[in-house]
Amino acid sequence: MQGNAFKPWFVTIYMQEIRVVGRILDVVIEENHDSVANWLNNKSGSWGALAGKGIVAVTRAEGRSLTQEEKRVVWHLMWKKLESIKNSSVSSA
Repeated sequence: MQGNAFKPWFVTIYMQEIRVVGRILDVVIEENHDSVANWLNNKSGSWGALAGKGIVAVTRAEGRSLTQEEKRVVWHLMWKKLESIKNSSVSSA
């Protein structure tokens, strides 16, 4: 077997779910340019607004409340996406 040729089924399902959540968060970011700009400028409350909107969007998509662990994953993914935006805006400046 080569490197990652074998992945347990639960890893594949988890990665698919992460991709779906990532696409949901992309939409949240796209629809909230002002909040993203505020976050980039370290405005108070901007992270909470974006994190909350991410949780609401994923909760709606799932059709159920998220567990605390799932919320942490959403927050983490949102933070990573925002950091990526921040890094790309710094490198293009």
